[in-house]
Amino acid sequence: DPTARTSDSTAASSIDAGGERRVDIVAPPGKVGFILVNPKPPGPPYVFSVQADGVLVGQVHVGDKVVAVDDEDVQGMKASDVSKMLSSRRENPERKITVLREVGGDSQPPPISMTASAPPSTIAQSAPFNDYRNLASSMPVQAPTD
Repeated sequence: DPTARTSDSTAASSIDAGGERRVDIVAPPGKVGFILVNPKPPGPPYVFSVQADGVLVGQVHVGDKVVAVDDEDVQGMKASDVSKMLSSRRENPERKITVLREVGGDSQPPPISMTASAPPSTIAQSAPFNDYRNLASSMPVQAPTD
């Protein structure tokens, strides 16, 4: 049974001036089980929510910025395009997802871009923190990645 693996780079050289560290997550075949959204102002797509029963629970965190898929830079891509990329590779034996994660403490994701589309009720039910529940229930966001 394939499971997700994390390679957490904690060496001093992997922590940038912004207090983020690079984390490589190896996802098994199938759905990755998280929702990506676009930040505002523009930047790398970030994880808005993780399915409670998904294969990447504990590996991918809310607020993680997705910067590469299989070592391909995705920082300039829209969340929907990164989701499609991950979905198109769902049959691969594994996919390497590289994220930037804030060092220490709980990170709050950046504001959500208004360019995505999905039923708001889907997101409102899975919103992982109270600050965004009202926002998520009234705002369209990206569909879950496959």
